[in-house]
Amino acid sequence: MKLPPQALAFGVFSFLFLNATSRAQLPPAPPSLGSVLTPPAPTVSAQNQQPQSPIPAPKTVIKTVIPLTLKQAQERASRRSFDIRIARINYEIAEISNGVAFRSAFLPTLNVTGSQSATAQLIERDPQFQRTTNMPTSTAGLTLDYRLFNAFRDSNGYRLAQISFQGSKIGLRLAELSLEAQVTQGYMNYRLQLDQAEATLRSLRVAETLRKFTQNKFKLGEATQQDVDSAEFDRLQAELAVREQEGLVSIAKLTFNQVLSDSEDTDYKLQTPLEFVAVPADQVFDEDQAPAIATARFGLESAGIGLETAQQARLPLPTVNMTLFSLAGSHGYTASNERISNNLRSIDAGIGVSLSWEIFGPGGFIQSANIAQAIRNETLSKINFSRTQLATRTQMLSSIAALRALEKQIKSQESSVVESSKVLSQVVRSIAAKKFNRVDVRDAIERSRQTEISWKQLIFQHISAKAQLALITGVKAL
Repeated sequence: MKLPPQALAFGVFSFLFLNATSRAQLPPAPPSLGSVLTPPAPTVSAQNQQPQSPIPAPKTVIKTVIPLTLKQAQERASRRSFDIRIARINYEIAEISNGVAFRSAFLPTLNVTGSQSATAQLIERDPQFQRTTNMPTSTAGLTLDYRLFNAFRDSNGYRLAQISFQGSKIGLRLAELSLEAQVTQGYMNYRLQLDQAEATLRSLRVAETLRKFTQNKFKLGEATQQDVDSAEFDRLQAELAVREQEGLVSIAKLTFNQVLSDSEDTDYKLQTPLEFVAVPADQVFDEDQAPAIATARFGLESAGIGLETAQQARLPLPTVNMTLFSLAGSHGYTASNERISNNLRSIDAGIGVSLSWEIFGPGGFIQSANIAQAIRNETLSKINFSRTQLATRTQMLSSIAALRALEKQIKSQESSVVESSKVLSQVVRSIAAKKFNRVDVRDAIERSRQTEISWKQLIFQHISAKAQLALITGVKAL
């Protein structure tokens, strides 16, 4: 693994410092500022000491750290996401409805009928009435019907079901893209904070090494007390940066675990590094495939179908049904057990035409309120489609422009990282020649750390911008 420049400089500097201090005869170290200000602890004589019971050793809790790549994180979140589950169920419902609409519009229906009845009769017999009761009569039938024409109502219903099915596909894809963007941003933000924590920790170790080196030079008379205090101040500032970064790491971890629907104490070892991958210059984005535009287009098509249905309902269009065959049979007995019919069968075929025409009412020939409402719905859908198309195109162009600008900044920042590495190399050579001062070393390493952090922050912004552009354009992988 390639080490960052400041990590290499820290290792070289520590090695040279340890070699220099091991060969020098240094006087005893003076008391530190903390030991002077802190009062001595009270002493307790041996005879006043009370026997103490042995303190049990604390139990060691070993936490499992789960290795996790970005792809594994996306798959893990997809399995647990409520939004994905809801979108998939809606997709399945729309798929079933689409199949039902197709069968209703284009396939015949097969019906089975059956009934059983009993009739009570009063028969007049002179000189008194006498009641006789027929035994139950059973009937059964099988009918195959096909609707030849239904004034386009069934076909319009099927078209609406198709649009709903396509819309559910868009909804599922949008839910997947949204979750992928959340996971990518959460994962890479956690990765960024961990990298920055490592960089601040290296700066703290360098500051501690410089403080020790300055203290030893002070003992030899080669540094002043102001140099020692300044080195201690630098160490405290580096320690403060480490503590602040630890807080940012905790927040990033908690946010990432929430995206994955995991508990807050779940630990991951992130395997995917924070890398810069530029969007190809010849990448083509089709705005018609954008989820927002496709959804608005489906709404426009649905409004158009609604207007057609309202206009057709205003006319006296017939409904034509055809019975391909009808098979029926029945049998029954009288009270005196006389059979009136047995296995009487009939096979029929025919065609029927019905006509209905609404004169008054919302959809009537005279009032036509449904048509007026459908016209306005279609007008609103056209306005919404044009507005969505313009807004999506603007978002797409601005996102692409921001991506290209970030790519230029990243390349420029890479040059800064190379230059800071050269400065560090010069500092390392001055350390080897023992011709350096603490401020130069501190500034060079801190400049290198800030350059590295800025570079990685730009890469994170570029990754987040690509995820948002994928959400806008519907392109799953950029």
